[in-house]
Amino acid sequence: MSDLAHALPGASPQIILKQVVKNFGASRVIDHLDLSIPAGQKVALIGPSGSGKSTVLRLIKGLEAYQHGSIEVAGTGRARKSHRWCTGWAWCFSSSTCFRT
Repeated sequence: MSDLAHALPGASPQIILKQVVKNFGASRVIDHLDLSIPAGQKVALIGPSGSGKSTVLRLIKGLEAYQHGSIEVAGTGRARKSHRWCTGWAWCFSSSTCFRT
């Protein structure tokens, strides 16, 4: 994933992940992720199953603890082990199992 701060000139980052590491047991699933998303920017996380898309969202939302780095949303940092944070937004999954075909 790349730094998107250049997408909106002059926009300050709304979501910032710096060197974030997430492990599930002995498996490292997020390895020193840097991501900066400015306010108003639309972003899509695209990748194969198991590539960490949902984990990144769960980290930003505060539903997962992480081992290293920092996460900030709207100027507020999130503790690595906090599981209650970042209310007022949600995401939905698109899956063929969710819709009749």
